[in-house]
Amino acid sequence: PFVTAPDEIQRYAKDESKRYPETEEQYGETIGRMQWGTLANVEISTNDFTHPLEIAELLVGLPGTNVVQDTGGIFVGLILRDEARPTFLEQIGYQCFVLDYFQMLLTLSKTSIIDPHDPEALELFDFSPYGHNVNHYGILCHSFQLITQSQSIKVSSLDRPVVAVIDSGLTGCIFSDSLRNELLVKGYDKEMKQLCGLEVNLCSVSGETKRLSSNPEYWFLSSFKLPWFEDDATHPHVIAMGATFLAKNTRVSIDTISQRGKVMVCSAG
Repeated sequence: PFVTAPDEIQRYAKDESKRYPETEEQYGETIGRMQWGTLANVEISTNDFTHPLEIAELLVGLPGTNVVQDTGGIFVGLILRDEARPTFLEQIGYQCFVLDYFQMLLTLSKTSIIDPHDPEALELFDFSPYGHNVNHYGILCHSFQLITQSQSIKVSSLDRPVVAVIDSGLTGCIFSDSLRNELLVKGYDKEMKQLCGLEVNLCSVSGETKRLSSNPEYWFLSSFKLPWFEDDATHPHVIAMGATFLAKNTRVSIDTISQRGKVMVCSAG
């Protein structure tokens, strides 16, 4: 949920270690140290470059070198809330956004952008019963297809609910270790070894199915224990969907006011 900055920015930042001590942050499978500092008089350019967003003071994360190298760069986090530190969206006063991969455009809004009764809207999942300070944008997944070179296998009716998390900072796909373990127990070990893609079926508020398919160009699957939950035996399974599901032609809308999301696949025409 935070803005991170490269090493050279540190000399311009006010040290905030007393208010916000150094932390250990995880991006995918990369874990590293993060220092925190404040930048004064920050300007963020808009798409027309005529009305920059001016911020008097912005808290940024200063990641360790290994984090920058392993993750490929720095990030602008779009999760709205965090109980430990002010997020990027909180600091600039916006609550909703549209991330348009087709036009390569991020649009921010201070007012609701999705009608809660829109038949194509997706209800955002409430993680609060399962862990402290878990504020990811998740949507219940009623089924998914494991894609191999030779077949597509539908998976549904697992022992736990499956939540698809939209992760704009991720390239590939992550299965929570709980999901991977249940798939192996239920006999999908061969398919998991041959897996080359995934189709995820999300349910809208009207009961319609929204299907998102992975792009082979960005497909990469990893699985590990997510550090989000308090009880490993009861939390939902998680599929974290990165650029392999979103890049090139998808428009993702998140409305934290109406607690709805929306995913539209755009046409090049």
